[in-house]
Amino acid sequence: MPIRLGCVCQLNYRGVGSTWRKRKCLHQAPALIWQWREFGSSNVPIQHIAQPAYSTYGDAMPPLPAQSSIREQLKRWQSENGPERLPKFQEVYDEISPIDVPNDMTRLSSQDDFRARSSSDDEDTSIPMGADSVDEQDEAFRRQFLRRGDLVELSNDQSDRDGQLAIFVQEFDRQSQYYTMRGKWIHRTLSIDQYSVRSFVEPTLVEEILPYMPDHEVTEEELDQAHSFELDVPREVGAKLVESMVNFWRDSEAAYRQHASALDNAHRLLAHPSDLRFGHIQRITRKLIGKSSDSKDGEIPEPTLYAVHKALNRSGFAFSFDKRSYGSTGIFQIRPIQQVEMVEKVRDWLRAYQEDLTRKAGHGSEIDWQPDAWNVQNFVLKAKQLISRSRRTREATASGNVGPSSIRLPITTDSNSVRIQPDQSIAFTEADQAIIRFMEAWSVSWLFRRHTGLSALGPVVLRATGEYEGHELRLSTGFMFLQEIGVLLPYENRVKYDEHLLLPTSQHSPILERLQSKTEHEEFGMVDSMQHLRKWRSDAVFCIDSSSAVEIDDGISVERIPHSPDEHWIHVHIANPTAFFDRDNLLAKISGHMTETVYMPERSYFMMPPKFSVGKFSLQQDRAAITFSARLNTAGEILERKITPSILHRVIRLTPQDCKNALGIHDPIKGETSITVGGKVPTSSKARPVHLQTGEIQDLRLLLTLTQARRKVREEAGALSFAIGELDIRVYNRSASEGLGHAQPYRHMARFIDGDPIIQMRTDLSRLTTTLRASNPVSELVEEAMLLASEVSASWCKDRGIPVVYRGVGRRSESADPQAYYDATLRPLVDSGIPVPLHLSYKYLRLHGQVGFSSQSLSHRTLGLPHFTRVTSPLRRYGDMIAHWQIEAALRKEAQTGRSLTGAHTQASPRSPKYLPFSRADIDLIIQRLQPRERLIRRAKASAKGFWYSLLLWRAWKYGEAELPKTFEVLVYRSAGSGFKLCSVLVKEWSAFAYMVPSGTGGEGSVEGAREGDSWEAQMLEVNVYDRKVVLQPIKLLNRSNEG
Repeated sequence: MPIRLGCVCQLNYRGVGSTWRKRKCLHQAPALIWQWREFGSSNVPIQHIAQPAYSTYGDAMPPLPAQSSIREQLKRWQSENGPERLPKFQEVYDEISPIDVPNDMTRLSSQDDFRARSSSDDEDTSIPMGADSVDEQDEAFRRQFLRRGDLVELSNDQSDRDGQLAIFVQEFDRQSQYYTMRGKWIHRTLSIDQYSVRSFVEPTLVEEILPYMPDHEVTEEELDQAHSFELDVPREVGAKLVESMVNFWRDSEAAYRQHASALDNAHRLLAHPSDLRFGHIQRITRKLIGKSSDSKDGEIPEPTLYAVHKALNRSGFAFSFDKRSYGSTGIFQIRPIQQVEMVEKVRDWLRAYQEDLTRKAGHGSEIDWQPDAWNVQNFVLKAKQLISRSRRTREATASGNVGPSSIRLPITTDSNSVRIQPDQSIAFTEADQAIIRFMEAWSVSWLFRRHTGLSALGPVVLRATGEYEGHELRLSTGFMFLQEIGVLLPYENRVKYDEHLLLPTSQHSPILERLQSKTEHEEFGMVDSMQHLRKWRSDAVFCIDSSSAVEIDDGISVERIPHSPDEHWIHVHIANPTAFFDRDNLLAKISGHMTETVYMPERSYFMMPPKFSVGKFSLQQDRAAITFSARLNTAGEILERKITPSILHRVIRLTPQDCKNALGIHDPIKGETSITVGGKVPTSSKARPVHLQTGEIQDLRLLLTLTQARRKVREEAGALSFAIGELDIRVYNRSASEGLGHAQPYRHMARFIDGDPIIQMRTDLSRLTTTLRASNPVSELVEEAMLLASEVSASWCKDRGIPVVYRGVGRRSESADPQAYYDATLRPLVDSGIPVPLHLSYKYLRLHGQVGFSSQSLSHRTLGLPHFTRVTSPLRRYGDMIAHWQIEAALRKEAQTGRSLTGAHTQASPRSPKYLPFSRADIDLIIQRLQPRERLIRRAKASAKGFWYSLLLWRAWKYGEAELPKTFEVLVYRSAGSGFKLCSVLVKEWSAFAYMVPSGTGGEGSVEGAREGDSWEAQMLEVNVYDRKVVLQPIKLLNRSNEG
């Protein structure tokens, strides 16, 4: 049947390649339904419901008049197929407000577009942790991922308007698929759900629409095809899903109307005058509306929770949430009243300034400034003066950072490479400081990213200075502006100002700063709760770490078993701070808030104040430890496990090089790659080499042999680890030590900074493979010992039913089987001793879900461990502290009763025995915050290193501070496509990650787009310091991958 002009065709997607099969041509126009609604002080999101036609005729179509107009055809269709022919859910669509559209063939809005908006902070180009199938093991673990039938809100992170409701259908490699309340399918490259309702509908209902949905990732060409032909699920097929979502939406609007008075005044009811507060959506709801009449058994209905979520989201700047984790945590930040008032005040000043500019343009410049506008004008005049002074020694650039200083200062014993000069002649008034804080909120911490009205005001200040002609007036330029007026350092790392990271001195967490200040003058009267159980250990304990390490968490020793030459004990000794204070202690609260020690090249932010972590608990002679022991045979199999509180007598600190020297290990690849900018790295006094006795060297050799056997056991269980050289970036501005020390925005007066820090990047040459055969035997020894302690502790706790933070991996039910991929692709290489290429390993890891946390034991296939929890860094990780508290309580209970707790089933119930400090319910609650918090910190540490990496390359490339190769060889480990415009590559010269545009430049390099596994010759194209992006231009294909 030919397609007539002006008709709408329904087509079915059949899931074969990229083909779409025409289903039926109905010769009808879709109905457009719209209505504007407003509740309280907030508008309901504008939405467009383009209603695809659905058939009620069968195969036959009534004839149309030969020469009738479109209007006549629609009238006839309406008379024959009026409201009585519509499904019942049609009437509720009239309560959904749409957008005004010019015609019925309008392309989907940005909300519908599968190309989700993203930013440099959202993209995680690091290699992810692997995962495995644990679908049967723990419901709590499975709830951490979206499952078919879950309801989510799809939101635009650049807007604070309501998102649209959708049901999660399935996930592919890089895209997630949803079915929306508008009856449309959507593919998104980012699976961040800001609000979700688990198990909203039965998966079987969703399966009914699968035949009409794409069964693979959608390309841009297919997306355009879908838009052109309105390829959607037939309305009668998706009716039940749409009706469920619409009913949920209606119920949430009814709840909003019922509690409008409280919801529209939420910030006034919840906020503190000066401190940032946090609140879970459940607690906020109870605070705002009390015990609602629609609550059942004390449970707040999901539509009511969603109404509160929308109300807070509509409140503008007053409330915030971390979109990277809100879907799992439900935590809102409640901004202090003072901060909100400051932002509103500066907003009014800037609007008054714009008004006065308009008045002056129309009536002459002699018109006086309004008082509010004068605050801005006065600040602008100072800023112009400061910018002019700054540009005498530093240029403004398009890379989001001021250039390096033209004044070079060498590091000597008496002087630093940076000289900071305050200028008291130019002081910032209170009004100036308010504008500065506003600009910081916009360009440094991104507090306005969801508030377009506020975001539009930052460029007003930049434009007013007249100093940024030729620059795009965007966030990066605002950041550079703050550097030019001396508020920020010329080498400021903005990662630490993430408002959700909440680092001390970042000025987002004054409560933490007050708590930490209290610890400086308190000793807490600590008593060792495990003193009566400690065993004196006289064996040699090797603490292997870099010479710069200050917190020593762990040590290793080996014990030979008399008359059993094929069996040995490996003992892993871990610092034991939790024996000296309980979970309610101030140190515990500070550690819980920080979650981890955050290491950045310029500074470390310690989880526990060094006064205690280093001064009292770090491992050294005659200090307390907790020892995790495993009896192994020569094959590396665990025969017995035990945990013992201990006191260490012989502690030997070794660097990795000390170990290599003692073991006679010589690196197969000599030297390292090193790039330095800014001058000569200050020399540090070398530690005296450690001379080990013959017996101690034999112990190290035995440990190396046993840990290599353990590695083989994990390999057989499917473990995979990366052997890529680690990027080591160090920053110096003084001779005494590396790092830059403490720095905050300088808002009181002008200052000028001469000189720049020295940045050095070092890396071992990489084999660019993924394999269990580590390139560094000493690193392998330490890694295997730590994993052994983690497996011992997890198994010990599991056997006793003790809830701790177990970690494992789980495959989503609709993803491909990673085991099948491993057996078919990777195992033949591993069995043959061939290094596994990076891109194949990366693809294997992508087949798994994220690492998940649970209060019940999980297997961890990519580590090759049946059970896994972290216990080896209690001085640096709060999750490890929780495990220690639980284990210590169980050890005391076993000593008290005289019998083992093996076989107990305490983890089956949310309420655990009173002797445990944390119940299973407690652990489940902690996990909700701990997992996203750890992920945030991990990305922050990588981003901080990425900033200094990009700054170093930028200074070397643009300013000639170091010689770089003209071209580089790169390995493509993630190709472009599916919403990703750039390839992710590994630069072989540095073993560092970068981006590359996906195709050649013409001539010899002009080939089909880069594939995963390709090797290319590339050259530098762009370095954006603000976004921490290094982008390369491909020149020539060196090796084409035939895999992946």
